Amino acid sequence: MKTNSHKNTCFYIILLGAFLLRCIFACTYKGFLTDTACFSSWASRVFSEGFANFYSPDVFSDYPPGYMYILYVLGAISNGLELEYLSAGSLLLLRLPAILCDIATGYIIYVVSKKHFPDHMPNLLATIYLLNPAVFINSSMWGQVDSVFTLTIVIIALLL
Repeated sequence: MKTNSHKNTCFYIILLGAFLLRCIFACTYKGFLTDTACFSSWASRVFSEGFANFYSPDVFSDYPPGYMYILYVLGAISNGLELEYLSAGSLLLLRLPAILCDIATGYIIYVVSKKHFPDHMPNLLATIYLLNPAVFINSSMWGQVDSVFTLTIVIIALLL
């Protein structure tokens, strides 16, 4: 029982470390400014104008409505906290959904692999995903939201 508890503790330390590293990088790198500016302005616009008035020929918006619900919440939080545009806090807030989805996907990998692989493999597989530079940079440094959709696909695959 102690070894299993030790493995779980190791995994939670890895998970926390991956989360904290992502948060640090999210605050320090502006990322791809075009997308960062779009996400920031969309969050502000959907919160201030509402869903019915968000899509307009006057404003560039090429994301489907689903992610706008997340941006609405981020816009409300940003407005409530009065975060400055491209401040460390606003960058972290914009990237937090993707970061949390990365962490959730890593957790799912760990839980599912515990059922199928022995010993250290669940920790190793989850760590490989969580510290994969492509995944890490995409969400925390570039501010892309691919991990939101990745988590959705992983959950759907598990439910099938």
